[in-house]
Amino acid sequence: MSARPETRVALTGEEPQEVERFAEIASAAVYDAGIAQGEDQAGKEYWDGLWTDAALPEPIDHTDADFRNRPERVMAEYLHGCLGDLDPGSRLLEVGCARSPWLPYFAHRYGFRVTGLDYSEPGCAAERRVLRRAEVDGEVIEADMFDPPPELLGSFDVVVSFGVIEHFAKTTSALSAIGSLTKPGGLVITTVPNMTGAIGWLQRQLNPAVFDIHVPLDAPALAHAHRLADLQVERSDYLLSTNFGVVNLHGLSPSRRNRLAAAGLLHLTRLSKLAWITEERIGHLPETQMFAAHVACCARR
Repeated sequence: MSARPETRVALTGEEPQEVERFAEIASAAVYDAGIAQGEDQAGKEYWDGLWTDAALPEPIDHTDADFRNRPERVMAEYLHGCLGDLDPGSRLLEVGCARSPWLPYFAHRYGFRVTGLDYSEPGCAAERRVLRRAEVDGEVIEADMFDPPPELLGSFDVVVSFGVIEHFAKTTSALSAIGSLTKPGGLVITTVPNMTGAIGWLQRQLNPAVFDIHVPLDAPALAHAHRLADLQVERSDYLLSTNFGVVNLHGLSPSRRNRLAAAGLLHLTRLSKLAWITEERIGHLPETQMFAAHVACCARR
């Protein structure tokens, strides 16, 4: 398998000039100072319902070469590019850790001391089960990232989040809260689903209620939000050439229209898997704003 090509977005330090409508929405979210800083557009009740009785995720295995494992391998490869120089014993915090498979991965692969933070009680309970299953001695703290226990402030070498900040109407405030948990010079690694391209368009068409709890952010807007939060951006990227499995049909009624939508999405997901098989054989396909599954940013406090 060929090496993953660089897909970094040019970082000029200037305000990004979005030309697409979704990117304009993202820009408005970054700058809207009139919104309460801790306003989670999904809401605690949504997350509590989502994590209650949820099955535990499969463990992350970055060595599994099966094409179906490609999303996890691409993410793990990106993370390794950010984390590779950190020493075992470094402290890592995952914000929004509910039911996440990543804390055991960080502990096993890198020897990090891991902590999770989430404000959902069922989500925290699920994450504790994930850690116990993996035999990882990590701590899970039930608290709001905007009002964390004081001892967490400035305590971590790395703070990661997977699909968290895009749920806050004021993106920069969410990133400032995350940055406050990081040691000076520490890393902040942020990933969000790419709601500014084809996946976002489909999400809005098929399940607008879920689309509406996301702030669409492209790579320049995500990087710019980090800068506004006084973080020094090292790279901003699109990740994974395609994955229509990111589209979320949670909460839809079993109407004929929705059943047809689910069947159509299944076919698109199969096309994504066909693309992954192709990549395994001929090398990486381009990771673009239009089709990539995720947007990621690596920055320092």
